[in-house]
Order: sequence, then structure tokens, then C-alpha cells
Amino acid sequence: MEAIEVEVQNNKHDGRGRQLRSAEEWAQLAAIYRESGLTQKAFAKREGLKYATCVAWLGRPGGARVR
Repeated sequence: MEAIEVEVQNNKHDGRGRQLRSAEEWAQLAAIYRESGLTQKAFAKREGLKYATCVAWLGRPGGARVR
């Protein structure tokens, strides 16, 4: 399967070089994950995300949905 690119509105990084994503971007990734049928580990690898970060965001109430 090919990675699905999510358009990042900003290309900001924190002081440690980690890419910052907004809650809206994570909500979009969570929706793509739910439709993918993949495990969280496989989805994180396919999208180039760190597994622990992906699990943390997908585990939030509503699967990272923005309220």
C-alpha cells in the first residue's frame, strides 16, 4: 500500500527538531487510519509517523477528533 499524504499547513518544528502537527491534522490522519483497515503499527510505518506518537494521538477520546 502507498502512503497517503496529508497536507501539512505549517512546517513547524520544536526545539528538538520534531515536526509539529495541529489537532486538525491529527484528526485527518485519524480518519484516514480508521478507513485504512491497518493496525496502528502498520499505519504509522506507512505514513512515516513514530509509532508511540501515533498510538498516543489515536488513543485520545474520539480518536483525535477535534471538538
